[in-house]
Amino acid sequence: MNYVLIKRYNPIYDFFLFRYLKENGIDVNENVTLKEVERIAVSFQNKAAVALGQQPTREVGLKFSSELPQPERVLWYYAYSWKRQPDSRPSTSYSFEGIFGDKMPSTEQLKELEAQIPAGRGKLLFSKEEAAVEIVNFYKRYLRDPLRKVLNGSSIRRDFLKYFSHDQMNVLLSSPLVGDEKRDNAARTMAREALAWLDAMTPEKVVQDVERTLQEHWKDTEHIRFHGDEKKTKSCDHGSEYVEVTCYLNVQNDSENVSLQPARGYRVWVKHNWEPDYADVIFPQYAVRKLES
Repeated sequence: MNYVLIKRYNPIYDFFLFRYLKENGIDVNENVTLKEVERIAVSFQNKAAVALGQQPTREVGLKFSSELPQPERVLWYYAYSWKRQPDSRPSTSYSFEGIFGDKMPSTEQLKELEAQIPAGRGKLLFSKEEAAVEIVNFYKRYLRDPLRKVLNGSSIRRDFLKYFSHDQMNVLLSSPLVGDEKRDNAARTMAREALAWLDAMTPEKVVQDVERTLQEHWKDTEHIRFHGDEKKTKSCDHGSEYVEVTCYLNVQNDSENVSLQPARGYRVWVKHNWEPDYADVIFPQYAVRKLES
């Protein structure tokens, strides 16, 4: 099965977003600051408020956002997302999709757009090998290296939890051991095992894991179950050693949204006092698109 991967977070999305805004009469560029983009978004909100006979607002918020024309709404969403997480620009697929009517372009359209990117600026479509390198780098920077420091210190079990898989955490939480010292020692042993696992990780192993997990998902549709009460969406999850795959299937139009991400590392931004601030951590997530044979 041939497929391509599309990043959830990709700085090159800003290239297209700000080009779109400029083409639609909104004079901003990629160097805009959070303060500047907030000011513009508030001015758009207040224009909508006046048109509705309402009081203007002072901050970027949900009120009046639905009344904005699409180009203004694209900038408003960018400002709103950035304000919620000011440590990193919201160069996400959600912002990018706003340019195209809140829908990710087709693979062929993405190829055409990718050809417009200036040399050296980036790309839109990625291979499993490229994703594997990014996933390994994520694991090593945010899990392996910090975990090694934790193990070299006088740590207790709660310091290790964010480095463990769901299964490891369940084992630790259900342990029959009594007493803090015994539980701390068990957590330290488990942490050493996790560090050995991280040291042994390679992009080649992650590629194999990606292929195996996607093949498991695509071998049939019987495993996909209804999600929610309205019975409009089915979903499934596939966890493996290095990655996990999630799928949402719209039963009305048979459209499938498949995502790929690391199997652990959700809580890496919960920091120790000695750690650098990981508030701007980018968790590698990809949409998976099948290619026509």
